[in-house]
Formats: sequence, structure tokens, C-alpha cells
Amino acid sequence: MTLRSTSPHFASVAGPLPARIAGTLLLLALGTGAAQAATYYVRTDGGSAAQCTGRSNAAYPGSGSNQACAWNSLHQALPAGGTARIAGGDTVYIAPGDYMLGWGAPGASGGRCYDGGRYDCYLPPIPSGPSATSRTRILGTSASNKARLWGTERVQYMLNLTGSSNVEIGNLEITDQSDCVEFHSDASARCKRDSTPYGQWAGVGIMASNSRNVYLHDLDIHGMANRGIVAGGLTDWTVENVKIVANGWAGWDGD
Repeated sequence: MTLRSTSPHFASVAGPLPARIAGTLLLLALGTGAAQAATYYVRTDGGSAAQCTGRSNAAYPGSGSNQACAWNSLHQALPAGGTARIAGGDTVYIAPGDYMLGWGAPGASGGRCYDGGRYDCYLPPIPSGPSATSRTRILGTSASNKARLWGTERVQYMLNLTGSSNVEIGNLEITDQSDCVEFHSDASARCKRDSTPYGQWAGVGIMASNSRNVYLHDLDIHGMANRGIVAGGLTDWTVENVKIVANGWAGWDGD
């Protein structure tokens, strides 16, 4: 047996390997592979990141910490302050139901989420997946009974794809709970921006820039106070079965 060097870090093998050495090399090869992607769950009856791991599709049992149960909000997966609790290539499944995003939502505290800047209480960028075939996925569990994400207190945008690549988003309704339009010329239709509480409205459904290989499907983006999607600097995006209607200024604004 001989080992023939082909790079500073690897060697090619000529001839049969003894079983002990072959097993060692196999373990080393497995150890250098990509980390296993994880699956997380969000449910209306889930718990906080302290109460639940997010790794089990189960309700919070009502007591205890670090339980095998789902989270109760996307803010638990992507906190505005601190490090994201999901990694690139992971999947987050969101069960049917209503989920608030923005100031006052479960898990929306710290970092940008503070009383004087409620509009900044938006989710951080979704972590990029490791490759075009290994996307980070944020998915409702049903295309016919979509999970409903609704924004409140003038949050600037709902889902954040700023610099996010290799991402899939699907089976979601994205909206707010007000008919107001940001900057409308008619005061009776204009969203309140001058003092808190601002009300149950949000500006933009999806914000994206410098983003590659994104797959949007089975989305219903409506009723936003400003725009459905604001995006620029996109490469290789695929959009299927996405409905963008009745937003204050435009459905899609970008290039």
C-alpha cells in the first residue's frame, strides 16, 4: 500500500487498505461532511425558546424548560437580538394558525425590539442555505390551510431576505390587521406613524436584496400598508402560485 500526496490536505491511495486503516479513513471522511440539517416546528400552542427546543411537533406541556415541543413564533427561531436559532439548510414548519410578527409578539424582545423603535422589530435575515440543492426552508404545513403571519406596530417588513440565498418560502399568508395605507393623502385612510401605539399594521411583506436561488410558492401576500414585496439585486428566483393583491402602494417593487 502506498499513499500518494495530491494536495496539502489529502492523499490518494494505491493498493488495498488494511481494514483498520480503511475504517479510520471512513470515519475521518464522515467527520468532514456537512452538518446534518435540522427540522424545527412552530405552533400556536408551542412555547418560548426557553421552554421548548423547537425540534418536536408537539404542544408545550405547560411547565418545564427545554422541553421537546414546538416554538410559538418565528421570533423564537430568528430573534431580533442575538444569534439565530436555526442554521442554513434547516427547515421550519409552521402549523396552520395566526402568528403575530413585530412588537409584542412572542419572542420579540431585545436587540432591535424596543419600545422607542417598534418599527425595527422585524426578523433578521433568513440564514442562507449551503447550496442550491440544500435550501433553508420556511414552510407552512398546508398549501390549502396556510399559516397566517400578520404584522403589527408599524413593523417595517415581515420576512427578511436581505443577503439571503438558497431559500424556500411557501404555504403562508402574509398580511396585517388594518386597512390603513402608509402615507395616504387622505388622513382617514392613512396609517398612524407619529406616536405609539401605531396599530396593527405592517409596511412590507417580503424584503429582499443581494439574493440568489430563492423559491417562493403558494403565498398570499395582501393588505400590507406599503408593498407586498420590495426586492432588488436578485438572481435565479422562482415564483409560483404567489398572490400579491390589495397592498397599499404596489404588489412587487424591485428589479
